[in-house]
Amino acid sequence: MGFVPPGFGAGGTAYFADRATPGNLHPGTDTLLQLDAAGLAAAGIRDGDLLAATEGGARTIAVRCAASCAVSEIAAGPGPAHGEGHLMIVADHPAFAGAPLPEAGDLGAAARAQALLTRLGAGALAVLLLAALVGLGFWLRRRLAR
Repeated sequence: MGFVPPGFGAGGTAYFADRATPGNLHPGTDTLLQLDAAGLAAAGIRDGDLLAATEGGARTIAVRCAASCAVSEIAAGPGPAHGEGHLMIVADHPAFAGAPLPEAGDLGAAARAQALLTRLGAGALAVLLLAALVGLGFWLRRRLAR
């Protein structure tokens, strides 16, 4: 998987490793598969799209999201290809990506709150279980004393 970088439409190459794995349904060829910017542009690819390729056969898809997401198949590698997962997409002349996203001051706050609630819930459950066991012990003790 990889995102198409800014400036890729003006020229560049997407690379995908095809690893040899003898005896596999897709035995691979130990080569580097390539798609150039012109070919990807002809398939409708734009800067910012997410590209992903399958392990077997190196079928490549593009994902573009706006208000909703659309997925399209843009290429199929050679049948015996055994892809290694990561696409490296390199622009010949990278463009400015825009301003970085603002830093989130509460990064991880939701996860910390969830962890705290989980611990509190587990603690409350343990206290209730202990109280039930103590109550059961007193009840059994009184019952046996009769």
